[in-house]
Amino acid sequence: MKLINDRYRINKEIYSNFFVEAYEVEDILNNQDKKFLKIYDSNLQKDLIDYFIENQLKIRNIKHKNILESEEINIITTIDSENTNSSMYYTLSERIEYITVFDQLDQLNFHERLNILLDVIMTINFLHFRGITY
Repeated sequence: MKLINDRYRINKEIYSNFFVEAYEVEDILNNQDKKFLKIYDSNLQKDLIDYFIENQLKIRNIKHKNILESEEINIITTIDSENTNSSMYYTLSERIEYITVFDQLDQLNFHERLNILLDVIMTINFLHFRGITY
């Protein structure tokens, strides 16, 4: 698999597990912009996909420095320019360079860890204030 919906060229796999595959992709119709694309199988993730579809506008309007901007959710219609009848969906979001907190946790002092915790709490508060709970 190298091309999704004749638009997103896969550059590299970020991770993959039983429920989701995540890739760095290039948008070949938009100046080769790098994006983050996740693929979900609706047979395994029906509730999640239904939630994404039902709340698509709300999710796309979330703008916060600690949350990746969501751009699109859609069904996969072609893979490598061939039509597919699969039940796979994808989500597309901005792509940033990052290091996970877990990769650097041992190197952080108490105040740095505390700041990360405060950022997480403030981000959850931001979402709750806008009616997004989980």
